[in-house]
Amino acid sequence: MNKRLDKDKIAVIHFQPVELYPPGMNLVNYLGKYSLSLILLLSNSLNQKLNLKPFSSDAINIEIVRPSVIPENFFLRYFNYLKFYWVSLFYLFYYRPAVVIYFESISSFPALVYKKFFTNAKIMVHYHEYTNPHEYKNGMRLVRFLHKKEIGIYRQFEWISHTNMERLRRFRNDFKLHDMPDSLFHSMPNYPSYSWCKKNKNLDGEKLKLVYVGSLGLDTSYLREVIAWVLQNQYFISLDIYSFNIKKDALDLIQNLHCGSIQYKGYVDYFEMPNVLINYHTGLVIYKPLTENYLYNAPNKIFEYLACGLNVIIPDSMNYANQYVNQEFNQSIISVDFENLQTFDFNILLKNKASSDLPTQFIAEFVYAEILACFKNVQQEKHD
Repeated sequence: MNKRLDKDKIAVIHFQPVELYPPGMNLVNYLGKYSLSLILLLSNSLNQKLNLKPFSSDAINIEIVRPSVIPENFFLRYFNYLKFYWVSLFYLFYYRPAVVIYFESISSFPALVYKKFFTNAKIMVHYHEYTNPHEYKNGMRLVRFLHKKEIGIYRQFEWISHTNMERLRRFRNDFKLHDMPDSLFHSMPNYPSYSWCKKNKNLDGEKLKLVYVGSLGLDTSYLREVIAWVLQNQYFISLDIYSFNIKKDALDLIQNLHCGSIQYKGYVDYFEMPNVLINYHTGLVIYKPLTENYLYNAPNKIFEYLACGLNVIIPDSMNYANQYVNQEFNQSIISVDFENLQTFDFNILLKNKASSDLPTQFIAEFVYAEILACFKNVQQEKHD
């Protein structure tokens, strides 16, 4: 049924703690700068073991609600799902936002129920990750159930987006969505905010300073290969690693080296990271593309490194990310065979000067302008 909704209010539903997804935080901050009376963020609290700084905002129109904490106990998790969904529904019905954007299928339940009661509500969905039909079929039953419900009412949505056009193309092929209008589908890449754009320090005359930021495990990364390469050249290269999510096997390997040229530095808050990165020459992306999600991915770290004036090394096996090599970035992105890293000449990184400025089209605010235009269209309807 059609009921009166507040067209100056937006709800953002993000089941996973938003601190784990910088693009989610960037979007909420971006929306907070515009003439909306309320941006309601519904996101689970962090597990205290992660020791991350909770996301907050100084914007008076952003309200953050934490329905629950994701417990480690398997049986308590289902109670957490119910609590998150019902608390989220309470706030949706209380504030009655005209627009609801949710992230991933696991966050969809409150939005889908809300749409059933408020048929004039505008529903948007963004997928951080690419999940193919086989992964849905063999994944969590709850997610599989919710995704089926999503597909059933996609036609009633205002916006469906993935992080790049290749993922979006595969998503539409996977679920036979080509009979839906192209205007429904969007690409919303993981780019950093303008606030990340900083000049890195003059490091001429110093040894090559490498940095890695992100989750880390031995099976899912080229960490062994990178360590062997740095040790081979340790008088000329250093490597610092920053991670809040590092597997024990990776941490043990680093700490057992007792090598001053390879250091684990712990965790730095996302919004403070630019002031750290400007002290390095080159940023590393060392994920192994073991799944289609990684194969067809251009990680946000690529563009965050570039924004801080660093060169970037990526694996030549990351098919999608390699399209950026030798494009707009003055050869700042270098594709390398990590399995034969010992043959790579690190002097290239010292000679190659990274681009001084990240092109505007690779800044979050440029990308979010499109989704903001959708919100403004909804606002405009009240004046028509």
